[in-house]
Formats: sequence, structure tokens, C-alpha cells
Amino acid sequence: MLKQLKTTRRWLRSVVRARSHLSDMRRTIRYMRLRSEQPGTLEEFEYLLLFYYHKVEKGLSLPAPYRLFGVDVVRKILTIMRSWERAGHRTDHPVFVGATSSLSAYECRLATHGLDEEGRILPELRRYLAERANGSGLAADTPVRLSAAQIQEATCFDRLKALATVRRSCRDFAERRVEEEVVLRAIDIAQLSPSVCNRQSARVYVLTDPEQISAALSFQNGNRGFGHKVPALMVVTADARAFLDALERSQPYVDGGLFAMSLVYGLQSQGVVSCCLNWCVSDATDQAFKRLAGIPDWERIIMFIAVGYPLDEYLVPRSHRRNRDDVAMWGFRRTVSLEENL
Repeated sequence: MLKQLKTTRRWLRSVVRARSHLSDMRRTIRYMRLRSEQPGTLEEFEYLLLFYYHKVEKGLSLPAPYRLFGVDVVRKILTIMRSWERAGHRTDHPVFVGATSSLSAYECRLATHGLDEEGRILPELRRYLAERANGSGLAADTPVRLSAAQIQEATCFDRLKALATVRRSCRDFAERRVEEEVVLRAIDIAQLSPSVCNRQSARVYVLTDPEQISAALSFQNGNRGFGHKVPALMVVTADARAFLDALERSQPYVDGGLFAMSLVYGLQSQGVVSCCLNWCVSDATDQAFKRLAGIPDWERIIMFIAVGYPLDEYLVPRSHRRNRDDVAMWGFRRTVSLEENL
């Protein structure tokens, strides 16, 4: 009887895991289709425009000699921007302004260096910019010029190492409110994190109400013994609609993870400690929490982060790290020819 019970439990766990995999596949098919149809919501317009105008920004950042590039991409951008305007979305939106700035810089590059003598795109582009007061006079503020001197001036390895070394998962917080301005400054830092094509899919929900924090942590399985002492809780997510298709199925976790790490350092740099909490749950639990919190189905939950000020002294695990020689791999692990892998 006991053996049969264990077998049944293993079978049920397998069913739960299989259901989670199937749900992931369903959401990937449903939401990761950035280029599959005409955008409708503002968010869909944002991601589509970011995807295309970042191509122009990258092209403008390439070293000389300059050449004509991106004609079809720019036509696509113009089509999206006209649709954006017809849909009644704000033209002072940062994404729209960024696209217009990129087009202005593109027009300037082509005109200055005589790269479109056949008029493949320049006349149409100039008409579009001239028809819009906010576009015709907009400064072409991309690409941004940086120097080795600027990089050197901002370089401070010892300070970064000290910050990274003192950052440890804290599970014992002071009874002190985390100020909104502190959180917002940390989010400003997190927004500088790289993301694929600058699509910026990451979102963060900030909870400061004790009842909401307690409710959220009841869905998470790694806060036993200290969850009741968490002054603020962040839920980091990534919008799956920002991605093209199943080839980018892992990208929400990559971009969301980069955002979360920068967020933690942004908090730590202001004297606020944190504890990253996993989101390893069944699909049913994931959906139940989203319903409670009002998080849309298309957002992938990356992690929770417990946040607060430290006590004068507190204990943390030493958490020995691997030897760096076990982590750093130089070159391929085996010698192969290119033809062998084609």
C-alpha cells in the first residue's frame, strides 16, 4: 500500500510538471508573436517600434566608412508611426520620440554624406519629418558619443567589488519604511540594464502594505521564518509580448534577471538590503497569484525581492563561492572545424 501511494504521488507530481510545461508553451505561442499581426494596444506599438528603430540606432553606431542601410526598416518604422498616430496614441511618448530622433539622425547621416543619391528613402523621410512640428525640429540625439576618458573616469573596480561583496541576502530587517524615492532611484538604475533590442520588457510591482506582502509571500516557498518581517516586497516580471516567437522563449528571464540584479545593486548603493526569492511554483500557483495581484497573463514572473533597511548587525550565510578557475572557461572545450558543425 505504501509503495503504491508513493508511486501515485510521483505520478501526480509528473502531471503537475507536465501541465506547467504545456502552459509555458501555450503562453509562448499566444503572446510571443511580435511581428505576426498589426499592433493594437499601446504596448504592442511600443515593442514593435522599439524593435525596428533600434536597428537604425545600431546602424548609426557602426564605424566608418558609412553606407546606405536600413531602407526597408525605415519604411516599416514610418508605417508603424503613422499607424500609431491614427490610433490616437501620444506623440510625446518616449518611444515615439526616440523613434523620431533616430529618423532625424538617419536623415542627417544620409544627407551629410550623400548616401541616397537615388532618393530611395530620403524624400519620403523628409516629408514625414517636415509634416510634424515635433519631428522637423527635433534634435538628432543618437548615437551618443562616448570617450575612453569618460569610461576611465567612471571606472572604480574597488568600489564595485566592495558593493558586490557586502551585498548578501538579508533575512532580518529593521522596522523602518523604505522611502518611495529610494525605490524609484533604484528603478532608474535598473532601467539602464541591457535588454534585447532595447525592448525593455521588465516591470516591477512594489508592495509596501503588510497585508499585501503577507498575501504575496504565502505563494512563495522560500520566506519561512522571516517573511513576516519584510518591510517591502518587489515582484519583478517581464512582458512576453515584447518578444518575437519561440526562439526568444528564454529572453524574458534573461532581460528580467538583468533588470533584477541592477535593481538590487541600485538599492544596495543607497544602504537598502535585499533578499532575492525564487518563483519556482506550479502553473496553478502562478495563475492564482497573478489573479490576486492583478498581474496580466502575458507577464512572466521572474522573482520576488524582499527589501528593507538593515539592522545595526545581522547574520547572513557565508555562501562560499566556487573557485573562479572552475567558472572561467577560455575558448572552446574541444577543437573542432567549422565545417563539422554546419
